[in-house]
Order: sequence, then C-alpha cells, then structure tokens
Amino acid sequence: MEGGGALDAVLRTLARRRRVEDALRAALRAEGYCEVAIPLLQPAEPGEGWGASYRVLDHEGALLELRPDMTLPVARLCAAGDVGGPRPRRLCYVATLFRRGADGPRELVQAGAERIGGAGDPEDADAETVALCARCLEAAGLRRYLLALGDVGYVRETLEGQARAAEAEEALRRRDLVAVAACGGPAASLLWRGTVGEALAGGLRVSGPAGRRLLRVLDALRALGLAGRVLVEPGLVPPGRYYTGLVFEALVPGQSAAVGDGGRYDDLLARWGRPEPAVGFALDCDRLLAAGAGEDAAGAR
Repeated sequence: MEGGGALDAVLRTLARRRRVEDALRAALRAEGYCEVAIPLLQPAEPGEGWGASYRVLDHEGALLELRPDMTLPVARLCAAGDVGGPRPRRLCYVATLFRRGADGPRELVQAGAERIGGAGDPEDADAETVALCARCLEAAGLRRYLLALGDVGYVRETLEGQARAAEAEEALRRRDLVAVAACGGPAASLLWRGTVGEALAGGLRVSGPAGRRLLRVLDALRALGLAGRVLVEPGLVPPGRYYTGLVFEALVPGQSAAVGDGGRYDDLLARWGRPEPAVGFALDCDRLLAAGAGEDAAGAR
C-alpha cells in the first residue's frame, strides 16, 4: 500500500495489528490453547488494582463494568460454568479491555492465555507458561526481550513477621524502591536483581517453601534454554491483587512499560466455588506494535 496520508498510516497500522493478533492466536493454538469469548459487560469486581473501571447500572440496579481484565472472567467461567470439566483447561483470548488511569481513558487489546486446574507440579506449569509467553513474543516478531520474574509468595514469606511488612509490599507494588529500602530488614533483600545462574548459585536468599518453589521454576526455565531471557526480580509485585505465587513481566527495548505480564493465582477460583491451581499471562497488543511487532511481516509483503 502506497501513500503517506493519515488514513494510509491508520490502515497500515491496522494491517500490522491484524498480523500480530493472528500470529499470537496461531502460537497459542499450536500449544493446545482454545480461544474463548467473554461478554464485554461483567459484574463489577472491587479492589483489583486496575484503576477506575467504567461502570454502569443495569435496569435491576446491578453494578456492571466494561471488562478491565480477562483473568477474572475466564476464571469465573471455569469455576461456575465448567465444574467437572477436563483439566487442565488451556484457554486463550484476544479481547478489548477498558481502563481509566492517570493518563486518561484507555481502550486496549490484550492477547493472553490461562492454564486452569490439573495435577502435577505447579513449577512445571509455571515454566510452561513463561515459555509460552516467550514463544508468543517471538511469534509477534520481537527478538529482543527479557522476562522479569518474581514471586508474590516469596515476597510475603520474606516479609513475614516484620513490623512494616504491609507497607513494604505496597511500596513494591508502586515500584517505590526508596520506600522499600526505608522499611529496612529483610525488605531490602527484595531489591536484589540478577540472572537465573546467579539466583541458583545462592544470590537469591531462600529460607522457606515459596523461595524453594521459585528456585525450581528457575531451574526448569534453565533446562528449557530460557535462562538468558530471564531477569530474576524477587521483589516484583504486580497491581493485580489476586496473584499468589509466580509473577512476571515482558520487557522490550525502548518501552518504559512492560508489554505484558502474568502469574499464578491459585485462590481466585474459590470466589465462585472450589479453589484450583491456575496461571496465565496477557500481552498488550498496542505496546507490542509500539515495540515493532509485525514489522518484519509487513516488510515482507
């Protein structure tokens, strides 16, 4: 497509977006993930840390919101509508979300995957999910990226019994490293960062089960050949408050914000029934495009 007008630029961007979305769908389906569709209007979920969502009242006075997140409705779908179904459920989506933040309203498209239920070691499922995120980034055409990886359970285990534990965790969630350091004691150790090799060699201070699980995930990622793609950041605490264990972010050069994130949320499904182990991630398609995703494919056509 030739031309340099504003409309042509919009059309080229749309074509790139469709290529990226198709590539992500293909990568997820190749690993056995089935695409689900979730209604745009969802029951309002307070306190999840997504900022102000867009909310409306229906004719019966029920509070609804334009979906600001996909993990909660997918989990609700499995808990309430798939009781006794085969496990693990491997589900994926490409969906538009709506969030209102400090920089104003934002309509964003996410592609993501959720692995819900199933027997076996959770560390294997965690490593599988991180590896799938890496494959999706590469399918989108990104070759330079890092996956910053931590564990909410390890954070809480490290801070357990400390007078300022809640303050330190909230400071980590805000990325206020000065405030974390001011909390003193074990909180300061959560500011450490290093490679997978350094963490496994003793750089990551481990004294409890959550820390040992994190080391097993790192060892599994090393066995998968992903050690060079992982930055160990034990104090990583995401905004979503439902995470219980592994958490990670996808980072690419030139982007100040992560292009994706994910983690383990074993307690979430208990809101609508019985708890099940669950882990997943989501990629922000707008940020992928800003990072250059789809450009190789666009140049080849």
